Amino acid sequence: MEEQNEYIRTFSEIEGLQPAYRLTYRIRPQNGEWRLEVEKRTKTAQRKEAILLCCPEQAAHHLVRFLYENAVPMESWQDIVADAVPNIM
Repeated sequence: MEEQNEYIRTFSEIEGLQPAYRLTYRIRPQNGEWRLEVEKRTKTAQRKEAILLCCPEQAAHHLVRFLYENAVPMESWQDIVADAVPNIM
């Protein structure tokens, strides 16, 4: 079974609580490591962050899927990955 490389989660506008936005979680190989990216897009802005992981392919795919399934926000995804990496190695 082939793993997905990109997951997209869309959030609707809830007046007074949150604007509409989209989070994209993606993984791709880069120089023998895995580039894990999270991108947040609103109607007026785009923000992208990335880190490189030195881990097995399956672990990298599990991480990106975990971020997506738990709707991990842009503000904390890197801390969560740092905490999770020792558990998947």
